[in-house]
Amino acid sequence: MKKYIHRAVSQLLELHTLEKQGTASHNGHGGSGNGKESMNTLRAKIPLMFLLDHDRQRREGKRSVAGVRHGVCSGCHSGVSAHTLRALRAGILRGCDHCGRFLYLMEEVNEPSPAPVSAKVTRRVGKRSAATRGAK
Repeated sequence: MKKYIHRAVSQLLELHTLEKQGTASHNGHGGSGNGKESMNTLRAKIPLMFLLDHDRQRREGKRSVAGVRHGVCSGCHSGVSAHTLRALRAGILRGCDHCGRFLYLMEEVNEPSPAPVSAKVTRRVGKRSAATRGAK
């Protein structure tokens, strides 16, 4: 799978994974100071504008990042505009117009192509020539 991911989006994905691990360990498996340190280090690398949006989405119980496959946002399952797809392919960070998540493009490279549709052969019905009309 080939992915086109903006650097900030990859950092947000990593932060989401660390936060998810932190809440799992916080819910009964014992806290880990090392995980919190790595989370704080990563948060320091992410620009404030993206971090504020990430925190808002997380408070709402959502992920702040969503992949785009076949022109559809995986967060809200809405179609993404052609302009946004071109920007993602160019490495420009874009958000979903519908759900507001930061987007990254996921293209299937080895995806099997659909089976070719056989052309339906139809007979043309037209004027019969004088030779085929027969001698009546």
